[in-house]
Amino acid sequence: MFLESGDLVGVTFWLVSIAMIAATVFFLYE
Repeated sequence: MFLESGDLVGVTFWLVSIAMIAATVFFLYE
């Protein structure tokens, strides 16, 4: 993944992706 300067959509998508991965890991280890 790459982020362009000021690319709000890209940043938001990246943050959501990280959040989903973190949630998956959390539930797997819960």
